[in-house]
Amino acid sequence: ARDGTLRSRLRGTPAAGRISAKTGTLTHINSLSGYVTAANGEPLAFSIICNDATSLQQTARAIDRMVARIAAYPDLKD
Repeated sequence: ARDGTLRSRLRGTPAAGRISAKTGTLTHINSLSGYVTAANGEPLAFSIICNDATSLQQTARAIDRMVARIAAYPDLKD
């Protein structure tokens, strides 16, 4: 079961159910670091830290998009 701050994040993305991570926030800083199992089964570590984040919700959505792309590896399509 997923709990905490990741409970409602990354649903319907390639990272759903394949991520173990920790969120972090400070004033104008938003981060997510952890591990994700890529589409090819490879475990990957990641750390994304956004500075000067005036909207933590928008920044969290951007971070989630990045993690979803990482989870899709090696099937990245531009």
